[in-house]
Amino acid sequence: MTEKICVQCKTKNEEHYSFCKYCGASLPVVDRFDKEENQTHTAYKYAQPENTSNIDYGGVTEQELALYVGQNSGKIMPKFFAMQLVNKKTSWCFPVFLLGLAFGFFGMAFWFFSRKMIKVGAILAACGVLLTVSDAAINADTNKAFVGDLLSSYEAVISGNLDQTQLKNNINLALKEYEKNYNPVFSLATSYIGETVLPVIMAFFALGIYKTKAIKDILKIKQANNEDDLDNLRIQDTGGQSIALVIIPVALMILSGVSSLLFLI
Repeated sequence: MTEKICVQCKTKNEEHYSFCKYCGASLPVVDRFDKEENQTHTAYKYAQPENTSNIDYGGVTEQELALYVGQNSGKIMPKFFAMQLVNKKTSWCFPVFLLGLAFGFFGMAFWFFSRKMIKVGAILAACGVLLTVSDAAINADTNKAFVGDLLSSYEAVISGNLDQTQLKNNINLALKEYEKNYNPVFSLATSYIGETVLPVIMAFFALGIYKTKAIKDILKIKQANNEDDLDNLRIQDTGGQSIALVIIPVALMILSGVSSLLFLI
């Protein structure tokens, strides 16, 4: 299979890609055999995806969108094109779905923060923190009682006042008491909404939200600057992915877990 080498970052791309899957730059047309000249030559112009020349992205070119997306533009741009072609706002985003299933609100926030959509990511992360801390607060007494029962039982085993059979019975009694007193309202919201329903919804709308933001950001850059040579660099810097921003939802997830433990003190 013929590969296209990105002239900007030197990444190897599949032949059918029009934009680099790593940096989003346009890819050169691959070598073609010219029957009339009876020789192979390379056309040093940039390829355009089929049937996209008449697609209007609200004043933004497809090349600019690809530069904004950067890494994985080879996978995201065809979805942008399909959405624009039929004027719809939904397209399946598998990473959002998987992250949501695995980490709930925080997992979905990972993707949005990584794509520099801070507002949406912050809302999702805040929901995760609120539900986690609220669950710990409302069940503080129940959790304390359960942990206390477990610790006292193990201390009794260590001191020789309790055998293994009695320990199992004590643990079963503690579990029954815990289930009886535990209020599941916030944990159910986390499980059924944050880890099941919402990941499906956000997976359908994530790319639409991303495309809308990308177009707005690019238009702002184009309207604010007259130096065309620098616009592409500004578009790349504004878009792309950010590993640093992902630290925010990760830190919030850890802090919410630590805060939950504080209710046991």
